Amino acid sequence: MANPQKAWKAEYAKSARSSCKTCKSIIDKEILRLGKMVQAKQFDGFMPMWNHASCILKKANQIKFITDVEGIESLRWEDQQRIRKYVEEGGGGGK
Repeated sequence: MANPQKAWKAEYAKSARSSCKTCKSIIDKEILRLGKMVQAKQFDGFMPMWNHASCILKKANQIKFITDVEGIESLRWEDQQRIRKYVEEGGGGGK
């Protein structure tokens, strides 16, 4: 199986059915979420492991390059800038 086109996926939650893999709480509808693309166990392909963007952006060195994020161009400007700043500063680490 080939690697996913991009390592991360960014979008606003379409419902409140997904949960954050970091803090284990529900990701509310329309909240920015970041998904790490992982090999699916149920089918031959990749699927996102969703996290609150705020949970990922607190951790060090999660997203290495802005080009690793699918869907960033569809986000609100301020959310794009939050992710860009995280990458440019070397990534979170409890800031």
